[in-house]
Order: sequence, then C-alpha cells, then structure tokens
Amino acid sequence: MIAHLTFLRPYLRRYRGYLLAGCVCVLIHNVLGLIVPMVMRHVVDLLGGEVKPLTIWAYAGAIVGLTLFSGIFLFFMRRTIIWASRKMEFDLRGDLFAHLMSLSQSYFDKTPTGEILSRASSDIDAVRMMLGPGIMYTVNTVIVSAGAIPFMLYLDWRLALYTLLPLPIISLIVNRIGSLVHHRFRAIQEHFAVLS
Repeated sequence: MIAHLTFLRPYLRRYRGYLLAGCVCVLIHNVLGLIVPMVMRHVVDLLGGEVKPLTIWAYAGAIVGLTLFSGIFLFFMRRTIIWASRKMEFDLRGDLFAHLMSLSQSYFDKTPTGEILSRASSDIDAVRMMLGPGIMYTVNTVIVSAGAIPFMLYLDWRLALYTLLPLPIISLIVNRIGSLVHHRFRAIQEHFAVLS
C-alpha cells in the first residue's frame, strides 16, 4: 500500500516547509492543551483550603490564556497543512491533465469516460484528504498519545489502564470497517466506470 504512494514524494517535498510548520503547530497546540488539565488540578486542590479570590482569578486567566493560544496554534495548524494539501491537489490535477493530453486517441477510445472523470475528481480528492487531514490527524494522534498516556498513568495508573483497555478492540473494529468501506467504494467506482 505505502509503495503505491511513492509518486507523492515530489509533492510532499515541494511543500515540506508548510507541512513541517503545521506539525510544529500541532505539537504546541497539544502541549498547551495538556497543560490546562494540570492547571485545573491545582485549582481543585486549592479549593480544599482557604484561597484568595485573586489566586482564583489568576488561575482562570491562565486557563483562558492557554486555551486562547492553543486555539491560535490550532488555526495555524489547519491553515498550513490544509493549504499545503490544496496546493498539492492543484499540482496533481495539473500533472494529470498534462498526462491525459499526452495520451493517444486510442487510449480514450478504449477507456470509459467515467473512469477518467473518477481519477480526475474523487481519486485526487481522496489523495488530498490523505495528504492534508490524514497527515494532520495522524501527527495529532501520535503527539496526544505520547503526551496524554504518560500523564494519565502518572495521575492514576489503574484508572488509566481501565480507560486504555478498550483501545485495541476499537482499533480492530475501525480497521475492519475502514477496509469494508474501501472495498465497497472501489466496487462502486468500477461499477460506474463500466456504465459510462
């Protein structure tokens, strides 16, 4: 599967600066998001004793500030990675069109129009989704897992294990459903290609 995606390397290299900046924004966004629960924990601990209103306001300001900065980096994360994926989609469409223009008339005589249109529209859109949101959510999941799981284990390892127990089962179910959706999507594409 990954071997089939090697043709995307030039497009990824072309916009690697934007993708890297987006990944840095993902990291900062998630780090700030993980700090907020730690601040909340301190606030809850303080409520057990005497606490000055000014202290509560200071913690509230810290939470609002962290959330605001986290939102800013969330915006730039989406802005850079999604923008790069749109540019890669534009380049892919241009290269596909140039390739189609170089083909002989006999290719178009024996290839269904629906198949060509499918390659030029839904297939390239699927590639863009993988290059944009796919990369963004994968990096986001890795960073959140690397940060949140140790933090959960530190706070309460028993509760963390109970929480993480269903993850392998959920992963298998999602993988199975994803495989079914992929096969059915391909079958529908082939069906409409034959009809056209």
